[in-house]
Amino acid sequence: MKKHHLFAAILLALSVLLSGQQAGTIDGFWLGTLKVQSSELRLAVIISGSAGGHPVGILNSIDQGGAEVPLDEVLLSGDTLMVAAHNLGMNIRGVIDPANGTWVTVFKQGPATFPLTLNKVEQLPGMSRPQEPVPPFPYNTEEVTYRNTEAGITLAGTLTIPEGQGPFPAVILLTGSGPQDRNEELYGHKPFLVLADYLTRQGIAVLRSDDRGVGGSSGNFASATTGDFAQDALAGVDFLKGRDDYKFGRIGLAGHSEGGMVAPLAASGSGSVDFIVLMAAPGIPFRDIVLSQMKRSYEKIGMSSGEAELNIAWYRQVFALVSSGRSDQQVRDEMDRLFENLLEEDRTRMNKSKESMEAEAASFTSPWWRFAMQYDPVSTLAKVGCPVLAINGEKDTQVLAEENLAAIEKALREGGNGNCQVMELEGLNHLFQTAETGDELEYGRIEETFSPGAMEVIARWILKEGS
Repeated sequence: MKKHHLFAAILLALSVLLSGQQAGTIDGFWLGTLKVQSSELRLAVIISGSAGGHPVGILNSIDQGGAEVPLDEVLLSGDTLMVAAHNLGMNIRGVIDPANGTWVTVFKQGPATFPLTLNKVEQLPGMSRPQEPVPPFPYNTEEVTYRNTEAGITLAGTLTIPEGQGPFPAVILLTGSGPQDRNEELYGHKPFLVLADYLTRQGIAVLRSDDRGVGGSSGNFASATTGDFAQDALAGVDFLKGRDDYKFGRIGLAGHSEGGMVAPLAASGSGSVDFIVLMAAPGIPFRDIVLSQMKRSYEKIGMSSGEAELNIAWYRQVFALVSSGRSDQQVRDEMDRLFENLLEEDRTRMNKSKESMEAEAASFTSPWWRFAMQYDPVSTLAKVGCPVLAINGEKDTQVLAEENLAAIEKALREGGNGNCQVMELEGLNHLFQTAETGDELEYGRIEETFSPGAMEVIARWILKEGS
């Protein structure tokens, strides 16, 4: 899942301010590598226009897709330069030597601090994505729209169909958490573009669509839940079944991460799904996965065991509230009570304020969080009767392979589904890239978008079950 790591919030937009008597000398590209234990993340600060008094400051997280985000504050006082994004709780401050092209700083986000040295460079490094397909393609490509009539929205996507008479097995790709386009673009990669191209070349029709409220799709993503996305997936199945110009065989769903929650929800409530592929899907409760991710994040930033335990205890209580039957207002009131009962010392150690607690309460009472926290993968999987392939990367640090695959297989078999295959793929991370550590900070640095071996496993299984 694409949440709960140190720099996830870097995608927010902010305004700019700069002051200082030597402003013009700091213009340019400042590049450094943030080291968080065994992980590395390249960050760039780009400053321009300072000599004219109307500067623009940009933070660029190169290994997280190169998204450029305006900074909220840039201040030069003597030889000390500070840039900040207050809504992220982030600032970079240190001594700058424009003549020698060095800026020796401390990076701070929340309670975590790290040394960071940036150097002035002529240009920023590019990212190579050699697997991205380029036309002409040896298959048919069609831009499509279809309706989820129950929700009253239109979904937009791309349908790729092998050449020939068919019938072709067809699969609908379901994205992970967060608003995603049809290519599931993240960290500069387009996993679903690469996967769809591979599968279609193997004789499998593929439909991939923008999430509701994203790209060409209508609807409101912010108010949607995983259950709503399951209805969108079934609308895609109905769309393919209604086509009379192509011959499709069996039609299935392939979901990645949260999409691996969407697929069994759709299949368990409908007889129209012929097979599902679960890619890094949760088999244990979502709240347990999030707590595991948080614990690992705290370890990565060097938080003491006492502070980590304090934070985990807080969120365990909050998640229990969110997953209960209490109303949104009752959850907010109870979170407020829990906060008031915290010792002042513990609030400081957790870097938690009344404002941050209220922001958490607003987020955790959103429809998406409330549904996800109450979702039970075991009971849902037990109702899935169609063939299932569940795969996970051995180095996945977000949805741990061993415990989740074991839970998925157990739930399916105890529900009476004997046609399931579970595979842990050696050396692969959450995005099914060949990885060194599996850490999220590695995703953007890896040139490979999707392991060819993993794609082959998926294609062979679909051709077997979908024909």
